[in-house]
Amino acid sequence: MIAPAKGMLQMIFAKQGQAESAKRDEAGYTLIELLIAAAIASVIVGAAAMSIGRILADTKRTNDHLTAMMGAENAAFWIGRDTVMAERVTTANLTAPNFIILQWTDWGYGTPSVYHTVTYSIENVSGNIGTLNRWHQSSAGLDSTMRISDNIYYNVSDVSGTTSASYGSNVLALKVVGKYGTAETVKEIGAYSRPNFN
Repeated sequence: MIAPAKGMLQMIFAKQGQAESAKRDEAGYTLIELLIAAAIASVIVGAAAMSIGRILADTKRTNDHLTAMMGAENAAFWIGRDTVMAERVTTANLTAPNFIILQWTDWGYGTPSVYHTVTYSIENVSGNIGTLNRWHQSSAGLDSTMRISDNIYYNVSDVSGTTSASYGSNVLALKVVGKYGTAETVKEIGAYSRPNFN
């Protein structure tokens, strides 16, 4: 009879052990475990926030630089293109907002010649940043204005740093300064005009 009672006691204690084990499993996480998890999560979130902040700052800086560069490149392209066609180039003693005046003739052989005048002007200057416009007129009736570039730096009191042009010996020396946000880009070209046989 003792043997069955001993077996019974073992069974009761085994059930109590299972109940305590089940209670421990249902209890969840301890406070220390939760604090460690929160600390790890805050480190991960902080690192992610810093990375995102750097990415956004780098993206803005890159966009500013590209905008300034594209403006300067576009201005240099159009002015250089027209200079190659020009027989007469005027950069000095112009009335603001005019910047450069280019003139050429498309000689007509058996047809009337066509006379062209292209005037580049830097307009709407605010904070030393303006818009470069191209006004093309011809004796054939062409009269068109085109905005070439925004964000052109133009400050006549900043002689060495501003957008500038000079002409001599059939060469236009052009310096275009594009500024946008914190970025600045300088594009310099030398463009030969065609000879004037007049």
